[in-house]
Amino acid sequence: MNTETAPTLTALVKEYRRAHNVNDMDLLDAVVAADVVLHTTVQGLPPGIEGAKQGHHLMHGAFPDVHVTIEEVHEINDRVFERYTVTGTHTGPLGPIPPTGRSFKITGMSAFRCQGGKIAEYWSEADMFGLYAQLGLLPPLDGAA
Repeated sequence: MNTETAPTLTALVKEYRRAHNVNDMDLLDAVVAADVVLHTTVQGLPPGIEGAKQGHHLMHGAFPDVHVTIEEVHEINDRVFERYTVTGTHTGPLGPIPPTGRSFKITGMSAFRCQGGKIAEYWSEADMFGLYAQLGLLPPLDGAA
């Protein structure tokens, strides 16, 4: 039987987002399980909390002012689902991509499985096409087939 209540799970996810927004690795350790399972668009991350931290550092390195706003959140049993908006400015390298100096605003959705008062599994999908387009990394779409 699940002894965690839905508001507790929502609060956990909000703390997770706060950890990312204020760049607080201690808070991230407090809300994410050491063996968290990640399902994200970022390839090549190590498993567990170290992968989560590397993904975080990648984002903050490329977009130091990155901010995630939760637009909507729903809870079902041990899961939390969110719709979010991400904003930031590309002032650091993003892998091999040099800084463009451009700002962006994209949307995405995440799902979290919570266990033992921590995030145990995480899925995320974000509008990467929109991100690359806003950063000027895609050729213009001129309607040609």
